[in-house]
Amino acid sequence: MKPRQLLPALLLLLLTGLVPARAASVARILEQLERAPAAEAAETPGAMLQRALAGERHGSDCLTPLLLAAERRPASAATRRLLALPRLPAERVFTAASGLFRIHYTTRPDSPHALPGSSEDPSGAVSRHLERVEEALSDAYHLLVDDLGFQAPGGLPFIEVYLADLGPGLSGAVTPELGTASPQEEHRSGTLILGNRLAEPGPVAAHQLAHLVLLSYSSSEPLWWHEATASWIGVLAAGDASGEESHLRALLAAPERGLASDDPELMRGALLLPAFLALGETSAVRRVWEECDALAGDNLLEAIDLVAQADGRGSLEDLLRAFFASWVAETAGRSRLGSALGIELPSPSLSAEVSAYPAAGMPSGGPVNPLGASFLHFVSHSREPGGLSLSVLGTPETPWDVLLLVRSSPDDLFAAVPVEMDEDGQGEVRFPWSTVSDSLLLVVNMDRGAKPGRLSYWARHQPTIPFDLLDFHAFPTNDGVGIQWTTDSESDLFGWHLYRSSRPSRGFTRLNGVLIPAAGSRHDPATYTFVDSSAVGRKVYYYLEALTLDGFRETTYVIGAYPQP
Repeated sequence: MKPRQLLPALLLLLLTGLVPARAASVARILEQLERAPAAEAAETPGAMLQRALAGERHGSDCLTPLLLAAERRPASAATRRLLALPRLPAERVFTAASGLFRIHYTTRPDSPHALPGSSEDPSGAVSRHLERVEEALSDAYHLLVDDLGFQAPGGLPFIEVYLADLGPGLSGAVTPELGTASPQEEHRSGTLILGNRLAEPGPVAAHQLAHLVLLSYSSSEPLWWHEATASWIGVLAAGDASGEESHLRALLAAPERGLASDDPELMRGALLLPAFLALGETSAVRRVWEECDALAGDNLLEAIDLVAQADGRGSLEDLLRAFFASWVAETAGRSRLGSALGIELPSPSLSAEVSAYPAAGMPSGGPVNPLGASFLHFVSHSREPGGLSLSVLGTPETPWDVLLLVRSSPDDLFAAVPVEMDEDGQGEVRFPWSTVSDSLLLVVNMDRGAKPGRLSYWARHQPTIPFDLLDFHAFPTNDGVGIQWTTDSESDLFGWHLYRSSRPSRGFTRLNGVLIPAAGSRHDPATYTFVDSSAVGRKVYYYLEALTLDGFRETTYVIGAYPQP
């Protein structure tokens, strides 16, 4: 092993296995429910959770993921009680004017399931509340079916809806239909339960109706994808994501835990992925579910891959790379994702923040789970000569994807440069401080299974960098796009490669077949010009790779330009 690789390797060997894996929240909740004393007949699901969790938070007001998880486990008294429909005393049924919904409620004012105002104005208050619920359900149905193009739940004369007290902290659920299908059957039906005292039933009705619709497509997809999609549809119904801010903050505060978490809070925060998919084509999320319907079993990632490629967004890996990189763009409030959600997203949590060199360590967030990311921030010392050398070492069996995100000033957006990882899970990149104010390493675990990966970093000051870049820009010409760069000095530089991409998230292609010879020296500046005559149409992006005499490769930041119309 090379000396430069020794310290990260030692750190990895010493610390591997010392960071405990996070507990699977849904599984833990169900286990604690089964260990808890038997529930009373009238105990609400919220009270059951409160008693079983003994002070811990459930993290979401939606009970559906827990019910779906409970149904996938061997039946127990606790899960049967959890999955049971509420018992409403003096039950009445209101059939909506649309003919789509049958709403079950109680007329008993002394019942915990009573509708608001039923004791003061039994007929008027109840009628007004039922009308609000019916309107919310109808709006949600039209959003899902007419606007987004989802198929209506089939085989049901009515969609059954119960208005009931779910207990502390819960506002809605879908109980899977029992006795008509096995938990392994792909297409399922169920019953909606909405909190009986919701002041604004719209977002909750949309969220839970979405769950019912998604069950009719595929019940075997991961729970987090069910909840993420339903949460995104709830955001569309509400008009913005202000009601989901706590869940989004939880996800951005722990990016290493990944999208595929079974923590109810993080599942809802994962609505960022369907929102990102919808930025390309609003139909993308529905088409992912249609692919899930066509592919038996849990084939979510394959379905996303097919839709991403059909929409010209590259492979699943390309899409995820762009998705996580967009989290950093959100810090300046400049990406479409924040605008689409109607809120300003917080910055993702940094797993390392380094300003003194040399520095070595492991990300503070622990192992990076599949579909998770780690953000490592390195501050440049722009007044010192030379630059920064960054090395990353990860578990070799993990399919890592690494981007160096750099910007020339704090007011600029980050530009992305891919970092190649070899078969041993090692990657290295160097860049001059004179052109970069700070940098982020974005490390994504692209594993499609369930195995987390561990990584370490090593950052050190590089006293001599083979070039000091004064200027690098692109401009339209009559022949395509001109690219020009100027160096203030060059040291032991062999030459240059120029790379181009029309979609940076899908990677770059080298433009020059023959190395562009180095023309400068340690004391003399040099200016280079290259004309890309094959650039047409949309905006194109470029970066330079400098090749040194000893075989090292140094990359620059990314620039972009539009070809001449």
